[in-house]
Amino acid sequence: MLKRLSWLVFAVLLVASTGARAEPGDPIRYHGWLGYSGVSGDASDFVKDGWSVGFGVVWTPTKGFLQVRGDLGYDWWDIKTGDIPSSGGGDATSRIDDGNGSVWYLRGGVQMGTKREGFNFYGGVGISGNYLKAELTQEALVTGIWCDWWGWCYPYTTVGDLIVADESTTKFGYYAMIGGSFQLGPGDLFIEATYNWVQTKTTLEYYPIVVGYRW
Repeated sequence: MLKRLSWLVFAVLLVASTGARAEPGDPIRYHGWLGYSGVSGDASDFVKDGWSVGFGVVWTPTKGFLQVRGDLGYDWWDIKTGDIPSSGGGDATSRIDDGNGSVWYLRGGVQMGTKREGFNFYGGVGISGNYLKAELTQEALVTGIWCDWWGWCYPYTTVGDLIVADESTTKFGYYAMIGGSFQLGPGDLFIEATYNWVQTKTTLEYYPIVVGYRW
């Protein structure tokens, strides 16, 4: 469901680009992206690589060589199944069957690059505000009461998912980015790799590698 939604969001951004064409010398340009989101560091012990989707804007001042950039993005990852250390610390563990982790981020920074006809390189750095959320579930027997059409009620037992943990937090972070772009139609197609660092109880390091369109 979430993956289909991300493709829909990206398709809308591409369609919107046909109605908001950048003119030569236009100081403001918009972009959208979709791609892979890898995880490294401490968090890679608990989550699998996932995907990334986002939208942003780049402002080019009339003077100078630096550009100012802002992005709103969302990255999502599956939780690895198996024994996960208890949040209480120590040697306690919980057996996890399923779960997911995600981050909404609003980031801003500066970037600079080449300005040639055809293919161009660029890079940038900045800071981010990150809203992180993780949910862990465990398969278990669930009991309850079921009532039929005639009002007779019976106890039952079935297999369901129990939420073992559901936590969220907001933290500041940092990012560094490199990318390349070339003109395609009224805008530019680009490929970017971004390294993001966020310090929580464990260090979260993730690196989206995405394809997008700027108009």
